[in-house]
Amino acid sequence: MSVKFILLVLEDNVFRAESIDYASNLAKRINCSISVLMLIENPDDENSQLDSEQGVMDIILKMLNTSGVNAQGTTRHGDKASGLIKHLAAYSSFDAIIWGGKEEIVSKRNLKKPDHWLAKVRSTIRCPIVSPTKKDQDQRET
Repeated sequence: MSVKFILLVLEDNVFRAESIDYASNLAKRINCSISVLMLIENPDDENSQLDSEQGVMDIILKMLNTSGVNAQGTTRHGDKASGLIKHLAAYSSFDAIIWGGKEEIVSKRNLKKPDHWLAKVRSTIRCPIVSPTKKDQDQRET
């Protein structure tokens, strides 16, 4: 039996708490681990960038591990679309991808303009891509 994973994709040291929560809950439901992939363009100041990256990754992994989910993290530098495709090729056992980066990238308004690198490679990805969003307070109360 192969190990199952969910891939949580983030970029530029940005993450949303609702994506972490969603990934954790889904991993528990389908009994799998989470692989966190942080995609970053090549940094200008490598030393300070690396310290920041490690700090953000440590926070994310601690949040996931505290919730009772096994998690591992990887950071890839360079072209983000290429980094995601290379990661998927190297680790092909993902059951789902969760977008955990900036929410405005996947908002309804931006879906019509596919300038983001994720929109450009979406059709080549063979598993579902989910982008959890924070529910408005009004929606929760109804």
